[in-house]
Amino acid sequence: MSAQTTSAPDVARAYAACESIARAHDENFPTASRLLPADLRRHLGAFYAFARAADDWADEPDRGDVSVRRAALRAWRARLHAPADGSPVFVALAESRRRLGLGPELFERLLDAFERDLDQSSYDTWDDLLTYCRDSAEPVGRLVLWAAGDRDPARAELSDRLCTALQLTNFWQDLSRDEPRGRRYLPARERAAYGDARALAYAVARTRRLFDDATPLLGGAPRPIRTWLHAVHAGGRAVLERVAALGPRAFTERAALSGGDKARIALAAFAPELPLSSFGASFLLLDPTRREALAALHAFCRALDDEVDDAPSPELAQLGLARVHAEIERVLAGDARSPAGARLAAAWSRLEGREVRESLLAEGLALLARGLTHDAWGGEIATDDDLERYCAAVGGGPGLAALPVFGRPDARTFAHALGIALQRTNILRDVAEDARAGRVYLPTEDLARAGLAARDLAGEFAPPGYRRAAGPLVARAEAAFDRARAAVPAGATRALAPALAMGKVYEGVLARIAQDPTRVWRERVHAGAFERAWRVAIAPWAPPGRARSRRAGP
Repeated sequence: MSAQTTSAPDVARAYAACESIARAHDENFPTASRLLPADLRRHLGAFYAFARAADDWADEPDRGDVSVRRAALRAWRARLHAPADGSPVFVALAESRRRLGLGPELFERLLDAFERDLDQSSYDTWDDLLTYCRDSAEPVGRLVLWAAGDRDPARAELSDRLCTALQLTNFWQDLSRDEPRGRRYLPARERAAYGDARALAYAVARTRRLFDDATPLLGGAPRPIRTWLHAVHAGGRAVLERVAALGPRAFTERAALSGGDKARIALAAFAPELPLSSFGASFLLLDPTRREALAALHAFCRALDDEVDDAPSPELAQLGLARVHAEIERVLAGDARSPAGARLAAAWSRLEGREVRESLLAEGLALLARGLTHDAWGGEIATDDDLERYCAAVGGGPGLAALPVFGRPDARTFAHALGIALQRTNILRDVAEDARAGRVYLPTEDLARAGLAARDLAGEFAPPGYRRAAGPLVARAEAAFDRARAAVPAGATRALAPALAMGKVYEGVLARIAQDPTRVWRERVHAGAFERAWRVAIAPWAPPGRARSRRAGP
């Protein structure tokens, strides 16, 4: 029967059946979410039910051999072009297509991807994997935007990035399930060249960048889907970070969200103006213009860092470094090419004091590039003096660049010292993840005193003796925070309150590491939400001294 002659009760029952199918599956892209308006939820339920049935034919060997499943997919394709035949899926799909004026092309691309699954179970290169995502992931986001009434090509491209990131995240989350079944999405050439652990870290880093690039979609999409999009974006990122925290264990253990993760996702959905990073609560002490400028600087610096640190080989790191220098020059010249660079340029232009803000930005980014040069060329950190110089570049550089946000360009010593303290804390927090990716920032002399070598840090568990190595490093990081507090210029406490809050939040992270330095092999250490809020609240009035956290013994 055609969609036009189907009775309203039949259509309603068909939509209800499709929504039931959508609710029955736990996806990183939840189409049955109550965050969506009812009409939109019905359309997405129909789209999902159509794709879900076809995907099951492609993915489930118990449904028959390849020839049987290929015939089923081709029959499904034929039904897409025929009048609705009474099946709830096709009754609902036909009605949605009629209402929305939607052709078959996006559904055809999904079916192309499912048929490809029958013939290809592994991928040689990253580009090969992305060609699969163009058909398996990108059409989903474009269908959502179309159903929401959005026809903007630029937002469609942002949606492509988000949906590809979600698809890739699902691959990395399901490694422990897919690999035993013969499905290998991690590029084979990278696995052969770098080993499984580093290949996965590289894949996670590039997936993280896709999430970053898609961020402008969250505020630009049609209002009825923004809350849902914020939740989807935050949920996908949370899963990805859980995979990153597992490291090589992701091949045998499936990443799962914690209760805290779910609370942060809800916060992202209903209060998107609150950044969810460790720095997030401190951003609230800034007005919207300065908050966006600081968030944009943070995102740009991280993007530059990723170009070098996420590269799995020295050759790729050096190519990344060349891109870093080129993009810094373009940003300073007002000709940014990357999404992060364009965002920074736009946000920076709204700050007062053009000459000062541009001078500090140039100086800070040059220092960051100097630190990334060390990373790209594999420079050794033999002593704590070496580590101090490195932290002064990659931590102090962004600190100097941020001074125009706070309106205190005279606070150079403070910004430099705080950047060092934050970077020392990052190194202690990320030591296990960094080591698995081939990056070790702990001084070799500290490791040697504990009977350790750099390679010992890359294992699944903390090596014996690590507590002994970490103790002096924690103490030096604590001293760096003290130096930063002592360097606050007279009368600048209130203006620098957001920066002081960042320091207090990170001191909370450092205190948790001090209690048990080996916990970073088991989890990504962060201060809890209530602790962050408390530390932000007291930061502007905190006295220079404080009680030290009790440290675990060696």
